[in-house]
Amino acid sequence: RLSIPKSTLDYWVKKLRAGKPIESLRKHKPVDNEKMELTRLKRELAEVKMERDILKKAVAYFAKESLMKYAFIKNMRLIYPLPVMCRVLSVSKSGYYAWLIRPPTYEGWLYCATHKDLYNGEIVGYALDSRLTKELVIKSLYPIHHSDRGIQYCSYEYGNLSRHIKE
Repeated sequence: RLSIPKSTLDYWVKKLRAGKPIESLRKHKPVDNEKMELTRLKRELAEVKMERDILKKAVAYFAKESLMKYAFIKNMRLIYPLPVMCRVLSVSKSGYYAWLIRPPTYEGWLYCATHKDLYNGEIVGYALDSRLTKELVIKSLYPIHHSDRGIQYCSYEYGNLSRHIKE
């Protein structure tokens, strides 16, 4: 696929059929390796300059923890591309998105595991912890164990889970 407008091609064909020379064809020289390398270096220089500018503006944030870097990224997201800022500041994009979605509490991260009664919609069990682990889910089941919610709580599997909770 050529990156030449159709109107230009039509003009050239018309000139050639009329037997007239096409000046614009003589002006353009084939792209050589040096020009390609120059273009690549200019692109690379622009990226390095952008990284330098990000670092200049973020210098106050480097002594701080990642949360401050995420705040900087949020402030600069309309100026610089997110992937470049994350790379320069040594943070992950997923960490940044998680920070946007779940801002931390004053005590740090807090996770909540809940169990909802599908019949009436009330929360029948929950637990809070600073880490998202299977133990958190098991702790959230403990209040349900003490409830009288039905025959399924007499099953062998639930009995095993109950013994695990007590341990």
